[in-house]
Amino acid sequence: MLDAYSRRARLAPAALAAAPALVLAASSLSALEKQGSIIAFVMASAAVVVCGVVRSLGRKLEPDLWRDWGGAPTTQQLRWSGPATTATVQRRHRLLSALTNEELPTADQERADPDAADERYAIATTVLRELTRDSKRFPLVSVENAEYGFRRNALGLKPIAVAIAFGVWLASVALVVANSPSPRFFVPLVVGLVALIFWLALVRRSWVRSAAEFYAARLLEALEALVRDQARP
Repeated sequence: MLDAYSRRARLAPAALAAAPALVLAASSLSALEKQGSIIAFVMASAAVVVCGVVRSLGRKLEPDLWRDWGGAPTTQQLRWSGPATTATVQRRHRLLSALTNEELPTADQERADPDAADERYAIATTVLRELTRDSKRFPLVSVENAEYGFRRNALGLKPIAVAIAFGVWLASVALVVANSPSPRFFVPLVVGLVALIFWLALVRRSWVRSAAEFYAARLLEALEALVRDQARP
C-alpha cells in the first residue's frame, strides 16, 4: 500500500517516465510476432526498474539544487539576510524558538558564522517538519510537500525519461514505416514525442524551485497553528 505522498512524489514521476514505453508495449501486444514487440517489452521492463530508483535519484539531486539556489528554501526564509522582511523573520524565529525551546541565531550571529546559523535553521526546520506530518491537520503542507517531491524526483529521473521517450519515438517511427499503412504505432509515436517535449521543456530546476518555495511557505505558515495549540491548557 502506498500513501498519498508516495503515489504523487514517487510513483507519478516513474509512471510518466514509463508511459511512452507502456503505450508502445500495448500497441505491440496484438502482434507479438512483429519486430516491435521485443523493443516494447524491453522498454516496459526497464520502466519497472525506474520505479525502484525514483526516490534515490531525487534525494541525490537535492543537495546540488540547494547549493544552486543558495540554500534550502526554508533556510533562506529564516535567514536575516534572506528574502523575507525583518519583521517576518523576527516572528518566525520567535515562534520556532517557542516550539523547539532553542534560540535561533541573531542577525549578528548569522553574519559572524553563516554556516553555523544555517545548521541551526536546518535543525529547527526538521523539528517543524516532524510536527506537521499529519496530512489531515496540515493539508496544505502535505499537498505542497508531495508536489515538491514529485517535481524533484521528476528532475532526478529526467535523463532516463528523456532516453525512454526518445527511444520510443524513434522505435515508433521505424515501426510506422515498417508496418505502413497500419496505424497501430501512430499513438506511441505521438506519446513519445509529447513526452519528449514535456521532459525537455518543462522539467527544469526553476520548475522544481517554485514548488520548493511554495512548500517552504506553507510549512512556515503552520507555525502559527502549532504555537497556538501549544499555548492551550
